Amino acid sequence: MKTKFHILLIIILIFGCKNESKTEIKKTTELITQILTNKSASYLSSSCISESQKAFTSSNFLDFGEKANKYLNITDSLHFKTQEELFNTFKITKELILNKKIITEEQHNTLKSKRELWKWIEINCEKGYCSISKPIFNETFDLAYVQIARKLFDSDYSSEIIIYEYRNGKWREKKIVSRIIS
Repeated sequence: MKTKFHILLIIILIFGCKNESKTEIKKTTELITQILTNKSASYLSSSCISESQKAFTSSNFLDFGEKANKYLNITDSLHFKTQEELFNTFKITKELILNKKIITEEQHNTLKSKRELWKWIEINCEKGYCSISKPIFNETFDLAYVQIARKLFDSDYSSEIIIYEYRNGKWREKKIVSRIIS
């Protein structure tokens, strides 16, 4: 009897995780697509986007995740851990961004100085470059915490951290948590 119970539990966990993974991918794609459409005239107006938010922030997930959790109230530690893993490995892909050039992490790392990076951006990108963080979702996937940022020059940086809410089949800005303009 215990063996049957364990097998049933394993099957439930496997299919449960797959469903959450599918939901995660679907919600991430929906939200980023919608953000690109709605914010295209402001923070995301540049022709280039960073493959990873790591180019914009040195903050690790613990700092970002703890701040996100103040608004998302995630109580499931496994869900929080999954959000951390996905946040740390998230990269923008051509499938998400059809009309922007992606600046890869490799390009960030191989251009030896900020000066070389900005020369490359000046030649290849219109209006600097931008970034979108991997959305952090609550357990029900109806709230998300996202950072959107843009750099026009090395010293010209702006960003917003926004809480989005999923209602009536659409993501909507619920609250701007912070805004930085330098």
